[in-house]
Amino acid sequence: MLAHYIAVVLAAHLDKSLWRRFADVESKRFSSKLVLEDPDCIIYIAKEFGINAVRLRDLDIYDENLALAFDVGVKVWDYLRFMPRNDPYWKLVNRYLVKVGC
Repeated sequence: MLAHYIAVVLAAHLDKSLWRRFADVESKRFSSKLVLEDPDCIIYIAKEFGINAVRLRDLDIYDENLALAFDVGVKVWDYLRFMPRNDPYWKLVNRYLVKVGC
């Protein structure tokens, strides 16, 4: 764990392109570990970042096929607020949307 903090301190003194590369590697490493976590843990982490996430099985429109594919959903406005800009993979048209409520 100490090595991680040393790497962060060292990377902070690098130029912008190397800092982005370091951040990209760290985010991919975190994402690969997050996939293995319990959905309640994912929701807790999302709430710590101010993201309104919910378990799909807790919604009124619970669909078994949807719940098998996705455990956790994010409100559209939170998704738009936190998505990377100018990245075609993260565009809203590439996401599965569910209308909840009126």
